[in-house]
Amino acid sequence: MKMTILTLIAVAGFAATAQAATHKPVPKPGIKPINQSCRASKQASSGTASWYGFELHGQRMADGGRFDMLALTAAHRTLPFGTRVQVKNSRNGKMVVVRITDRGPYAQGRIIDVSKEAARKLNFVANGTAVVEIRKCLSKAAYEKEQRNEGHVQPRVKPRKKKN
Repeated sequence: MKMTILTLIAVAGFAATAQAATHKPVPKPGIKPINQSCRASKQASSGTASWYGFELHGQRMADGGRFDMLALTAAHRTLPFGTRVQVKNSRNGKMVVVRITDRGPYAQGRIIDVSKEAARKLNFVANGTAVVEIRKCLSKAAYEKEQRNEGHVQPRVKPRKKKN
């Protein structure tokens, strides 16, 4: 009898482990994943980035939401909340798109603080800081306008109507 119970417990435990291993994480309600495609502005800022995680996880951010160190978010001194920014690690060329959700960084010489997950994707968690280049992601219309101002794209011209 004891052997049958132990066998059932072992099989149930194995089944639960197998299901957990193949189960895909469910996104948090109300939080949309950040689209990693970005029409990056030509204007770039370069400087030092740092990351923050454990000490602020779950705390309120300046935009009113709660900080999630596993989300692709960042703190910037002046960019509006919700702005998507492409961050590129200058040393290894890795890039990630983050959403501005907080104010900072407050350490001198830093231009952006990214979440731990963004730092992991940029490969600088162990170092703590990295030299990065940041570019604001633009809407399609703003991107095309910037391109026209650079002379790369011809403006769309409506054909003239013939007068009779």
